Amino acid sequence: MFKTLRAKLFVFFLLTTFIPLLFVSYISYQSQKQELTKQIEHSLLSHSNYIAAEIQQLLLEQISNLNYLATNSVLKDPSATNEEIKLQFESFLEIYEIYSDVIFVKPDGRVFTSMIDIVVGWDFSSRKWFEIAKEGESYISDIYISPVLEEPILVMAAPVFNAQKEVIGVISPSFNVNYIWDKFHTFTYHEQMASLKGYAYLLNKNGDIIAHPDQNKILTENYFQKNNLIAADIVSLSRERNIFYDKEAKEVTAYTQIEKNNGFDNDWFLAITVSKSALFAPLLNLFKNYVIIMGCVSIIITIAVFQFSKYIVSPVEKLVAATSEFAVGKSIPPLVNQSYKEIERLNGTFTAMTKKLAERESGHKKSTLILETTDNGIFIINKRTTKITMFNRMCEEMFAISREEVINFSVDDVMRKSTHFQEFVSSSQIMNYLEKETPKKYEVQWQIGKKCWYYLVSLTTLPSLDNNDLQEELLIMISDISDKRQMELELVHSEKLKVVGEMSAGLAHEIRNPIATIRGFIQLFSQEEMGSKKSYFDIIIKEIDRVNYIVTDLLNVAKSKSKGEYRQTNIQLLLEEMLVLETSHLKNKGLNLVTEFETVPLIFIDPLKVKQACMNIIQNAIEAMDVGDTLFVATKHLTEENKVCIYIKDTGIGMDPQTLEKLRTPFFTTKDTGTGLGMSTSFRVIEEMQGTIDVLSEEGKGSTFTITLPIIPVCKGSNIKENGH
Repeated sequence: MFKTLRAKLFVFFLLTTFIPLLFVSYISYQSQKQELTKQIEHSLLSHSNYIAAEIQQLLLEQISNLNYLATNSVLKDPSATNEEIKLQFESFLEIYEIYSDVIFVKPDGRVFTSMIDIVVGWDFSSRKWFEIAKEGESYISDIYISPVLEEPILVMAAPVFNAQKEVIGVISPSFNVNYIWDKFHTFTYHEQMASLKGYAYLLNKNGDIIAHPDQNKILTENYFQKNNLIAADIVSLSRERNIFYDKEAKEVTAYTQIEKNNGFDNDWFLAITVSKSALFAPLLNLFKNYVIIMGCVSIIITIAVFQFSKYIVSPVEKLVAATSEFAVGKSIPPLVNQSYKEIERLNGTFTAMTKKLAERESGHKKSTLILETTDNGIFIINKRTTKITMFNRMCEEMFAISREEVINFSVDDVMRKSTHFQEFVSSSQIMNYLEKETPKKYEVQWQIGKKCWYYLVSLTTLPSLDNNDLQEELLIMISDISDKRQMELELVHSEKLKVVGEMSAGLAHEIRNPIATIRGFIQLFSQEEMGSKKSYFDIIIKEIDRVNYIVTDLLNVAKSKSKGEYRQTNIQLLLEEMLVLETSHLKNKGLNLVTEFETVPLIFIDPLKVKQACMNIIQNAIEAMDVGDTLFVATKHLTEENKVCIYIKDTGIGMDPQTLEKLRTPFFTTKDTGTGLGMSTSFRVIEEMQGTIDVLSEEGKGSTFTITLPIIPVCKGSNIKENGH
C-alpha cells in the first residue's frame, strides 16, 4: 500500500499536519481537564459542606429547644407538682411535634414526671446522659439501638436549675429519629444529588451508618470495614478537603465532619457518594467535543491532502498507465499535460521512446505469433547456462507449468517444479545434446501419469544475436504423434483379435460335437440311476451346459453379442450349487470357506452368465490363496437402490495397481496357462445385465470383488422366462 507515490505523499502530509494538531489538542484538553476536574471536586465538596451545616444547625435548634424548656418557671420551682409539670410538657409537645414524650428526673435519678405513666419511678441514675446533665451541661447522645425499645434512638438531656443555680432535676425529651432522617433526605434532594445518581449518609466514629436513604443499612452495616478504611482516613480526607475515589465501585465520595458544639460532642461524618460517570459527565462531554472537532478537522485535512496528492500524482499515474498499455501492445495517444514542467519533459521523452519500441516490436510480432499458435511445443535452452529463454503456449499445456515459472530458470529448477518436464527431459535425454551442433530428430515415448504418449523431438542449434559463429542456444520442437502410434497399436490389436476369433470359432466347433455326445450319455445314465447320486448327474449335465455356453462365448469373441436367456433366479441357490463344485478343490488346497447369505429377493438375470462370471472370480481367488487362507462369499440386499450384491473375498496374494488397471483387458493374464478371456468375459456379461463389478485389492492382503445386479434389469432384445432357477 505504501509503495505508491500517492500513498507516500498522502501519509507524509497527514503526519505533518495531524501530529502537531494532536499535540496542541492534547495540551489544551489536559489543561481544561484539570480545571474542570477541580470545579467538579469543588462542587461535590460544596454540597457536602452545605448538608453538614444544615445538620449542625438542626442539632443546635434541638439544643436550643431543650434549653428553652429547662428555663420554664414551673420546672424551676421545687414545689411544683407532678400535674403542673405535665401541663408544661403538654404545651411543649404541642409546639414541637418531633418529640413524643418528656421526662423529669429528680437528682436521685428517679423519674418524677412523664407523659407515659409507666415510666414514672424508673431509675436512670446510671445513664450517661443523666450524669452529664446532672453536672449542669446539656447533652445529645449518638444514635444507637436501644436495648429496651430495640430500635434506633437519639437521647437528649438538659439540667434544670433553681434560683440558686443548683440542679434540681434533669429533663429528657423522647426525640423522633425519623425526623433527622427526613430532614436528611430533604437536604439531599434539595441539592439535586439524585441527578448525579448520588446519595448522602451519616457515619459515627465507629464507622456505623446512622443515617442513610436505605434504612436497612442503618446501624447494621459498618462503612469502615466494607471499604477498608479507618476513622483517621475520614478525618484526614475531611480536613484536607480531598475526594475519595472508589475504583472497584466506580464511585466518588466527599466527607465533611460535623462540628462539635455545646451539648454535642459526637464524631459524626457526612458522606456524599455519587456515580463517577455521572459526576464526570461534563468531562466526558468535553472529550466528545474534542473528538468531534478533531474528526471534522481530520476530514477536512484528509480531503485537502487527498486532492493535493492527486494533483501531484495524477500526471505520473497517466504516464504509468500509458506505459502499461504500451507494454501489452496497445497503441497510446500523445500525452499532453499542462500540470508542471517536469511532467511535460517526461511525456515528451516517453513518446519518443515508445515510437522506437513500436517499430522494433512489429518486427517480432509475426515470429512470436507463429510460435504461439503452432500445435508443436517449442522452447529454447541456453547451452552455456542451461536457462530456458523461450517457452511457448503448447509447452505450458504439455508440462502443466506457466512460462513465468520457466523463463530465465535453469533446466534443473524447472524439473523440480514440474514432474512432467522432468519425465520428458529424462525420456528425451536432451541434456546430452547441449554440446553437439548437428541437428537431430528422434522419437520419444513419454509416460504422463497412467497414459503413454509418443512425441517426435527435433533439436536445432541457434546462433548468438551478437555473433553468428557462436552457437549459443538449443531449440527443441516437440510434435505429438501419439494418435498415429495409437492407431497403429489398435490396428495390430484388431488383427490379433481377428486371428484369435477365427481360431476360437474353429476350436469351439470341434469341441461342441464330443460335448453333445457326453451330455446325451449322462442323461441316459441319469434316467437309469434312481438313487442318491441322481442329483450329481443333474449337476454334471448343468456343468456340461455351462461348458457349452463358454464355447458359445468363445464364438462371441469373433461374433456380435448373443442374446441372453433371462430367468427369475434365486441367487443363494445359484451360489450354493456353484460352491458344491468347488468343495473338493478347496479341501485339496487346505482352504476355508465362509458364506453369509442374506435373504434377497428373486431377480431376473441370465443365471448361466452370472454363474460363469462368479466361477471365473472364484477360480482366480482359489489359485491366489495358500493353505489356511479363507474364501468368503456373501449376498446383500440394497433396499434403497433396489439391487442385490454378491461379495467374493479372498485372503490371497492380492494384485498390484498395474494388474488392476488391465484386469478387464482381453487376453491379459498373469498365469502361465491362462487365456486372458475369463475376467474380460465376466466384466462384459455382468455389464450386459446392467450390473457392475467393483474390485478392491492390495498386495499381500487379498482381493474383494463386488458384483451388483439390479433386481429388475431392462435388457433390450433379451429372452425373459418366468421359470425359477
